[in-house]
Amino acid sequence: MKPYNQLGAYGQNQKQNPNNQRDTDKMALLRCASKMREALDKGPSDMKGYVEAIQLNQRLWTIFQVALADPANPLSIELKNILLNLSRYVDKTSFRVITEFKPDLVESLISINRSLASGLAKEPPPEAVAEAAAIKAAMISDAPPPTSLTTSA
Repeated sequence: MKPYNQLGAYGQNQKQNPNNQRDTDKMALLRCASKMREALDKGPSDMKGYVEAIQLNQRLWTIFQVALADPANPLSIELKNILLNLSRYVDKTSFRVITEFKPDLVESLISINRSLASGLAKEPPPEAVAEAAAIKAAMISDAPPPTSLTTSA
C-alpha cells in the first residue's frame, strides 16, 4: 500500500489538485501556526486547546515525514534529510510541550511553519518547474502525485 493512501483528506487533496500542492502545504502550515498562536494567546488556562493545537501540527508533520520517506520521492537526499531532521525537531519539541505550557518552544514551532510556508509561497525557478513536470510525466498514471514538500515545484 502506498503511503499516500494513508494520508486521509490531505492526501486526497494532493491527488485531486496536483497544481495546488504548494498552496495546500502552505495553507496547512499556516493553519497549524495560527492554531498554536491562538493557544498561546489563551495561555495555560486552556490546556485542552493548547494540546490539540500541538497535536494538529504534529499530525501535519507526520504526513510530511511519510511523504519524505517514500522511495518514489523525487527530492534530493540532501533536502529530504534537512526536512526529516526538521521534522525530528518538531516531534521532539511537540512531545516536550504537550505536558507543560512552554511558550518559547511553541514559538519555535510557529516560526518553522511560517518560514516553510513563506518559502512555499515563492515561485520556484523555471528549471525546477521543468524538472518537476518531467518527473510527473514519468509517473505511472495510477500512482499518486508527490506532495509539494517532496517536489521542487
